[in-house]
Amino acid sequence: GADGQFVATIPVTVNDALRERGRQRYTIYCQPCHDARGDGKGILFQRGNVPTASFHQDKILKYPDGQIFDVITNGMGLMAGYRWPIPPADRWAIIAYVRELERKRLASAAAAATPADIK
Repeated sequence: GADGQFVATIPVTVNDALRERGRQRYTIYCQPCHDARGDGKGILFQRGNVPTASFHQDKILKYPDGQIFDVITNGMGLMAGYRWPIPPADRWAIIAYVRELERKRLASAAAAATPADIK
């Protein structure tokens, strides 16, 4: 942002169409390293034991959406930036999809932690 802060939330309408576009782009650009579930166990990890971020770690769960946008744009650590192959609208779509992966993981973890006899 203009004040040097990351955008807190995706600045476009998040709907099923955006998440589906994000899923398609994620499959192409992100899944090879971060794997289908976002656990960071993709091909670089499998073949070369290269540490790849899991989107389910607390540090990344706490990132504002704009920080994820910045990482996709400029890269981080061993990850190259995707400024040129992924246009800004698709970066936001990917973030919407990643947030959905995170939400589903947290919801299933919460459900698993709740004894069945508690309603």
